[in-house]
Amino acid sequence: MAGRISPPEMWTAEKIIELIAAGNLPPWAKSWSVSAEHAPHNLFNPKIPYRGLNFMLLTMVADMYGSPYFITPKQLFSMKGTKVQDGEAKKTWPVFFFSATMKKDDDGKEYKSWFCKGYRVYNILQTEGIPAEKIPVLPEPETFAHTPIEACERIVEGYAASPEVIHQGQRACYNPSEDRIYMPNRDRFTSPEEYYSTRFHEMVHSTGHKGRLNRDAIQHISFASHAYSQEELVAEFGAAMLCGKAGVATKVIENSAAYIKSWAKKLKPEMLVLGSREARKAFEYVVGEAAAEEVAA
Repeated sequence: MAGRISPPEMWTAEKIIELIAAGNLPPWAKSWSVSAEHAPHNLFNPKIPYRGLNFMLLTMVADMYGSPYFITPKQLFSMKGTKVQDGEAKKTWPVFFFSATMKKDDDGKEYKSWFCKGYRVYNILQTEGIPAEKIPVLPEPETFAHTPIEACERIVEGYAASPEVIHQGQRACYNPSEDRIYMPNRDRFTSPEEYYSTRFHEMVHSTGHKGRLNRDAIQHISFASHAYSQEELVAEFGAAMLCGKAGVATKVIENSAAYIKSWAKKLKPEMLVLGSREARKAFEYVVGEAAAEEVAA
């Protein structure tokens, strides 16, 4: 019957709800190695990373180009760079900073008046000619042995409508505007199971694309919104279900529960139920209904 789900996958959803209800979960742990030096920096100040909104805006750009260093057009030429690469001149990226000046009100009392300024930067790999000695050598991130898991590979390869998957950078994310999944390299993950759990998470996000299951939250991303929190529940429940089908859920399920808990501090039972229902649809879309029903009878 369409809509049924096999016992291992259903067990993962039930177990996550049980773990969250019981409490005492450890904090969610990022399952791949991240180097502080690989965070986005201005090349003029390589020891001071961008923060806040600038960090969020430039991290994806750094992953896209493969370098964490950014530079303004003026800085490029002051560092003896020769030019911006052909076709890249209009692809600048915004950086914002806040500053304050002291003013006086009508009674002569001083107060801080805040204002925001912005400027544009290039990733250094959009440019040419910067002397190599001016670009800091980045330390290699920690790596781990990684042997593919056959059952997980079958799920990955069986996702007929999968978007392109690009392995580079420090972020794991699904970009709906490009319809692409970005993943760190496999050997950056602490275990093969965690690699597949993360990849399954992004695969489930991708099922929300308008050309697939068309979930509204993935079309209009607002990371602080309630709707996107619900989308994260869907993605992590779906990842856990896929891990259950592959037989690796027991090694990642506690971290999955901690991740879901971190996205919704005040989880209501109906939110979990809705998330698991939507995740089941995504699970069946990834594996195909026939595969989902193989052991459901």
